[in-house]
Amino acid sequence: MAQTQETTPGSGAFGASGFDAVLPLAKEVWGLQLKTAQVFFENTTKLTQTFADFYQTQAAESLKLAQTCFTTGKTVTEEVRRQFTTLAERTTRPS
Repeated sequence: MAQTQETTPGSGAFGASGFDAVLPLAKEVWGLQLKTAQVFFENTTKLTQTFADFYQTQAAESLKLAQTCFTTGKTVTEEVRRQFTTLAERTTRPS
């Protein structure tokens, strides 16, 4: 015949002393979860700042390039205008 075992409140794996044994483990797991979340947040913040710095640098460099192109274009335009003015004066001047 099968034996039956009677249980009383507070007995078994999670009896009154069982929860006390699990509590430190639960606190440790909770602490590790918090530490992981903090590290993730810090790394995400660093990555975001890195990308922001990169894009700011790229914007500044593209602005410098645009200014250089504009200045060069203006200089070339003035030179071409001067050359064509000289050429036009030569061709329209009576000999």
